[in-house]
Amino acid sequence: IDLEQDKVHLYQSKSLKDRVVPLTEISRRYLEAYLNHVRAKIINFAQLKKNCHSAFSENETVFINIYGKPFDDRTINRKIKEYTKKADIDKMITSHCFRFAYASHLFENKADIRYICELLGHRTLSMTAKYIVVSKKALVEVVKKHHPRERGRL
Repeated sequence: IDLEQDKVHLYQSKSLKDRVVPLTEISRRYLEAYLNHVRAKIINFAQLKKNCHSAFSENETVFINIYGKPFDDRTINRKIKEYTKKADIDKMITSHCFRFAYASHLFENKADIRYICELLGHRTLSMTAKYIVVSKKALVEVVKKHHPRERGRL
């Protein structure tokens, strides 16, 4: 994490491809708060619980559990399931749904699909296209903006 440059370097992530993802101002603020306050408390708690002085803070994993170990997919998805139940949401939501939502929101707000492809770490645009769910509202806007009849040409 490079907070000064507002970048996160992802090494050998899901696609086994290194990439750099920009941090927005708000995500940087939340990340700083987590790193400086929450993560530090977790590390202290984990060290007390193990009754040792392991160098948890040197671990490159950002998000850790109360034992100072990295979160795994199952734990994250279990938490999401717990929160969706509390929110009375009937849909099956997983951590992967956030990638779909991220890509779709970027696309609907006119981000170029090539940039979305890079942010998601995909190798091809066709992989990224599968992530983009286009809303009916967005389709209507495209027709109104680009169809000749809507623009008074027919």
